[in-house]
Amino acid sequence: MTCGGSCYDIVDDPMIQNTDWILADLLPTFLVILFILILILHVLYQKHKISRHLTERNTWKRTRKMFLQLVPIGFIFLAFNMPLIIIGMLGITNSWYYTTLDSYTNSFWYCLPLLMPFAILSRQKEILKRLRILFNLRGANRIASLDGTA
Repeated sequence: MTCGGSCYDIVDDPMIQNTDWILADLLPTFLVILFILILILHVLYQKHKISRHLTERNTWKRTRKMFLQLVPIGFIFLAFNMPLIIIGMLGITNSWYYTTLDSYTNSFWYCLPLLMPFAILSRQKEILKRLRILFNLRGANRIASLDGTA
């Protein structure tokens, strides 16, 4: 048997509703922001450290590759999650936000799993090569006549 929505909404206990909102929405968003900042600081530290030691180029390449793969995923997550968090914070002060805007921002969650594979695959060299060949993204070749009247 299902509740027809979130089961904690039926209980009508603000403590349970706020706890669920904090643990399910707010905490993951702030953790993603924190770990993206830690990752950026780590990449900058590795770049600074590698610039002094030329023997550790492979470590820098791996760190850079990891950074370039994880940052788009984090930003897509934040782009679709931040409107929901902002509406949730505004809903604490005014219940109008929960009735009107919350229904629109909740639909963003359904876009997130659809876009994640594209964010992950966009950084894979083999996939990019195949897409360029498939869509012929090399650019148009101009053909001119020898007399210059093309």
